[in-house]
Amino acid sequence: MKRIAIFTAAIILAAAFSSCSAGETADTSAPRYNSVVAPSHTEEKTDAPTEKTEPPDSSDSDIPDSFPLVATRDILGGNELEQQQFFGFFCNADDGFYCVDRTGDGFLYYCRDGEKTLVLRDYVRALNYYDGRLYYLKGSENQFSSGEHFYGGNVWRMDIATGEESCIIDGIPDNMSLVVNEYGVFCNPDGGGVALYDFDGKHIKTLSEINQNICIMDNYIYLKQENGAVLQSLDDNSTVAVPEIGIIVAYNDGKIIFADENKQTQKYVADLTAGEVHALPINDAYSFVWHKGDLFSSDNQHVYRVNLTEYGYEPIVTLDITGPVYIFSLFSDGDKLYAEAVNQAQAATLAEILLDSGELSYKEHEE
Repeated sequence: MKRIAIFTAAIILAAAFSSCSAGETADTSAPRYNSVVAPSHTEEKTDAPTEKTEPPDSSDSDIPDSFPLVATRDILGGNELEQQQFFGFFCNADDGFYCVDRTGDGFLYYCRDGEKTLVLRDYVRALNYYDGRLYYLKGSENQFSSGEHFYGGNVWRMDIATGEESCIIDGIPDNMSLVVNEYGVFCNPDGGGVALYDFDGKHIKTLSEINQNICIMDNYIYLKQENGAVLQSLDDNSTVAVPEIGIIVAYNDGKIIFADENKQTQKYVADLTAGEVHALPINDAYSFVWHKGDLFSSDNQHVYRVNLTEYGYEPIVTLDITGPVYIFSLFSDGDKLYAEAVNQAQAATLAEILLDSGELSYKEHEE
């Protein structure tokens, strides 16, 4: 099995833009989101961080005490915000899911009932499945072989019924983000910023000329502007001024979970339905996923259920720090919750998280 670089101390979201990067005073020991540099990595596994429950420390932060009330509505989307903010290696489909074999051949597979089927012999990420078509960004074999899995560039589309593949938006070498939903295709246009295209790649409008990640929460998009930030309605373009809230890592049902940009172990919950902001305990968790209405997160050693009533982390799985595997990311196919578990040989497999027993099951998706 090919050896790859595993990101342990530097986990990157799906857009590397200077306007979103951590400042020079950032806690460099924490997971890094939205870095302006290429993802740093180590070839050897480091000790997984232990659980931390220290009280919040916002002495060097400017976190708002409240948040505007915003009424949102559900929309149809091609992937979850949590996957879009991470690498987009997984994507649910109608009756299964797509995944990138990140530690094997690097190709695209379709998974159903524990069986994997090769779909594309290419190196892709930022998966979005919408209306029978799969959208993604492509990398090169050289990037994959060197462990640079943070592919950016043109937007590609595959018709699942026919297997026909086409490039629908080209000439955007610096594009790092891709979001597909009922409004169309969002990515970073040539020259930077955020733009919306139709499903065939025709430019509709530019939403921002400021380089930033694409964070769409229901029918609103979060946009950083020269004089602050707004939530802009994708229905009528109306805006609501909101505080700048660092790095958004999860969203569901009006609740925005975001990390302090200068201290990313510190997460907060902004509740659009109540206008409140609550701090979570300091924690090394960096991968987030919603599963059957609950929010789960993980660091290398733990899987947590995030309590959004009492605002804390509840350990579900705790791995031995000297054990044979560690956790890279979480994924839910809607029915089961998975951990992408990586072994000492740097090979990964999806292990089902048994919530009742707090164990990982490797019965399915084993190579």
